[in-house]
Amino acid sequence: MYRLCLQGQKGLESLKGFHSIFKSEHIVVVIGKDKKVDNDFSQEISAYCQKNNICTINDSEDIETILFTLAVGWQRIINDVPMDRIVVMHDSILPRYRGFNPLVSALINGDKQIGVTAILAEEAYDTGPIIAQEVMDVNYPIKIASAIEKISAAYKELAVKVATIVSMGGFQVTAQQESRATYSLWRDEEDYFIDFNWTAEKIKRHVDSVGYPYMGARSYLNGKKIYIDDVEVVEDFFVENRSPGKVIFLQDSIATVVCGQGLIKITAIRDNEGEPIKVNRFRSRFK
Repeated sequence: MYRLCLQGQKGLESLKGFHSIFKSEHIVVVIGKDKKVDNDFSQEISAYCQKNNICTINDSEDIETILFTLAVGWQRIINDVPMDRIVVMHDSILPRYRGFNPLVSALINGDKQIGVTAILAEEAYDTGPIIAQEVMDVNYPIKIASAIEKISAAYKELAVKVATIVSMGGFQVTAQQESRATYSLWRDEEDYFIDFNWTAEKIKRHVDSVGYPYMGARSYLNGKKIYIDDVEVVEDFFVENRSPGKVIFLQDSIATVVCGQGLIKITAIRDNEGEPIKVNRFRSRFK
């Protein structure tokens, strides 16, 4: 019996990939939930299991016949089976971006490639030997929702690879190169805020990377917290007294704002209630 601990769209696609190799009676699914996103895909995973007669269980149920556990998007500790029987799928090209929100970090950094890695679990997070990887090119600008679509398709392909390897009798693993390892820290409310000292290009990537299904980029406009959903990098000018965050142009209530390097036009803003707002004062500052 194979236990799949799944969360999010990546979990759903991984289920589809694994299920394409193994029949329903060989799979049990534990469904995770995440209140921090608009759609955690728990209902979609449940519906897929019901449609295909796949058994769902809670994570406290003990099943002695589990051969191994596959964890995708999973945010809780799994300690009821040995580490060498837990396969973790992580959305980065390990050993880069071990840790939290690796896809968001890669997109904000403007990486030319993103990917997914299947590893055996270890006590230290995301350090285990590599079973298989899926790597793809990424073109900018790209919204996080589109990136998740791309990476979810890669999860499905990787799940097929892992299931195929399992069906053939075992894993051939490769140790990670520690000299190439990097880490991505956990994110909280403060990390959604824009730093206007960044370049215009980085601000654009940040806004695109923390939007739907996440909570959205944030700033303060004249002292009031707002959400910025879309920006456009525009032609820069030489600003003698460059002050990042100040409005330099205002046309039709759309502000062009000075960045640490470059300018951005802020084209979509909303307030705490989700209502669209406009910039009505030229002497306005974002920070």
